[in-house]
Amino acid sequence: MIDVASSADSVVPYARPSDLPDFDAPPVTEVAIALHFLAPNFRAVHLGLLWERLRDRYPVVEERSPMMSQVEQFGATHPPTVQFQFLDTPPVPLTVFADPTRESLVQVQQDRFQCSWRQGSPGHPYPRYSSLREEFVKNVAILDQFAAQQDIGELLVKQAEITFINAITDVDTVADVLRLTPAPVRDTTTELPEPDLTRVAQRRTFRTDDDVPYARLHMAAEPGLSPSGEVVQLVFTYRGEPFAGRRVVHPLASIMGFLDEGHDRIVRAFADTTTDAMHLIWRRTQ
Repeated sequence: MIDVASSADSVVPYARPSDLPDFDAPPVTEVAIALHFLAPNFRAVHLGLLWERLRDRYPVVEERSPMMSQVEQFGATHPPTVQFQFLDTPPVPLTVFADPTRESLVQVQQDRFQCSWRQGSPGHPYPRYSSLREEFVKNVAILDQFAAQQDIGELLVKQAEITFINAITDVDTVADVLRLTPAPVRDTTTELPEPDLTRVAQRRTFRTDDDVPYARLHMAAEPGLSPSGEVVQLVFTYRGEPFAGRRVVHPLASIMGFLDEGHDRIVRAFADTTTDAMHLIWRRTQ
C-alpha cells in the first residue's frame, strides 16, 4: 500500500502496442477504472466538499448504499463467511457524480474511487481507453490534492482494477460469442437436448518475475437483458496490486502502468476468446 502522492504530471500518455487487436465497432457498453484504498478519516461531509471541485464537469449527484469492494486474495483461500458489523457512525454512502448526459461518472465511497463511462443511448460509440484514462488521471489528482488539504491523510492504495462490460445483441447463446470447446459426444445421452442456456466463468492469475501472484483477469459470459432486449453480457475485469514487482518512483504513474497492462490484457483476451464471426460484426481491423 502506497499513498497516491504524485501529480498527473508524472504520468506519461498511454502508448498503444502496435500489435494490439483493434475493432471499429466493439460492443463495449461500460468501462470502469477504480482504486481500492484505505482512508479511515474519510467522512460523509467530505463528499460535498469534494463535489465543489468536480461539479463543473459532474453537476448531477446521486447517493446510493455503499458497494462491497472486491479485492484479490493471493494468499491461502478461505471459505465464504457471513460478517456482522456494529458501527458507532453510519457508513459513508456511495456518492455518484455524473455529467449532464449521465454517461461519464465518478463514484466515491470510503474505500473506493471509480471513474466510469456508460453508454447512454444504443449505438453511442465507446470513446476509447486513452480518453477515459486521461479523465481518470485528472480526477485522481483532484482527489489526492483534496485529501491532503482536508487532512484526511494518505490514500493508501491496496489494489486497482479496470472492467469492460460488453452487451452483445442478435445472438442466441454464449456459444455464438465464445470459442468453446465442444462437449464430448456420449451415446448414452442421445435424448439429451442441446443446452439453451450457458454461463462461462474463467480466471487467470499473473505473476511477477519472482513468481509472486499480483493480478487476476476474470472473464464472465452469460445471458442478460438490456434496454434493447436480450443480450449476451461479456465482462472482463483485471484487478490486483499495482506496485508488486515494480520500481515505484511516482505511485500514480505505477498505478497507471498497471491499468494500461490490464487494458491490453483484456483486449487480447477479448480477441482470443471470441469467434471470427463476431469479429466480422465488430469490424476487426487488426
